[in-house]
Amino acid sequence: MKDASGSAPTDGNLPATGLAHRFLRLLGFGSTRAESTLKASKAEPDPARCIIFIGGVRTGTTVFREMLATHPAVVDRHEIFNITNKRGFYPFLRELVRTEPDAVFPEYAMENFARFLGSGCEPDKISVFDLKYEHLLHLPIAWQLPFTKPHILDFLASRGFKIIHLRRNPLHSLISNLIAYRSKRYHNYQPENSTTSDPDAGESIRVNRAQIIERMAVRQQVTALIDKTFPDAQRRSFDYESIFTVDGKFRDDVCAEVASFIGIEDRFDRQTRLGKVITRPLTDLVENYSEIEDLDQ
Repeated sequence: MKDASGSAPTDGNLPATGLAHRFLRLLGFGSTRAESTLKASKAEPDPARCIIFIGGVRTGTTVFREMLATHPAVVDRHEIFNITNKRGFYPFLRELVRTEPDAVFPEYAMENFARFLGSGCEPDKISVFDLKYEHLLHLPIAWQLPFTKPHILDFLASRGFKIIHLRRNPLHSLISNLIAYRSKRYHNYQPENSTTSDPDAGESIRVNRAQIIERMAVRQQVTALIDKTFPDAQRRSFDYESIFTVDGKFRDDVCAEVASFIGIEDRFDRQTRLGKVITRPLTDLVENYSEIEDLDQ
């Protein structure tokens, strides 16, 4: 009797490939490859053509990526692990396992990731990928102890990928995310050449001081880990609070530094298409602000 892979079981045990085929059929995957715009090639990604943005939610990665993509040589590949990104990692993996079922095993996680990056890099373009703090554990390897550094960081460091690290005051990014989650409004797209924003969406919120302190500590630890993992020659770190001019444009020195780091001319459009979703101070947004005022530094 043969299993789904066409191989005969040995000693009553199915080979790994057969188990993978059966598992995939249970998930609804057929044996034929579906149409896809993604190529599951084994081409190695070129670290010189792939830029990795790393930052937590509400740290400005979207607006920064969009600014870079105003350059004719830059392509924005959006968030790597966001399920709404049709060219993200998960749609790529879904198509890959149709023809290579064993790709579901964690032993191949980093190989799959390298192939994904390779599929998103064009020969004459620089591709920008967004990796969130919150997604660093989406690629667990087969043998890794709990509470250890996400292996994806060592993978990127060892391959020499250039990293743009966006940091932000942890309290402000947390409050911003809570407001955005409550209002379901994460971005405020502005008309061209406009520097004004729409009024804030959503009502004020109450926060739990203990939870805020705990989440701030985690963010600070991750921020320090990123800067420690990648040497200065491989990384540029920017603070959200210092990348814009008073009229909401990207600062000239920031654009010049990024252009030099990537290795292209500074031909970026400084004007952002995204305005601030939240324009009011935290004192107006947080009903019990007095309980966390000492954290707002």
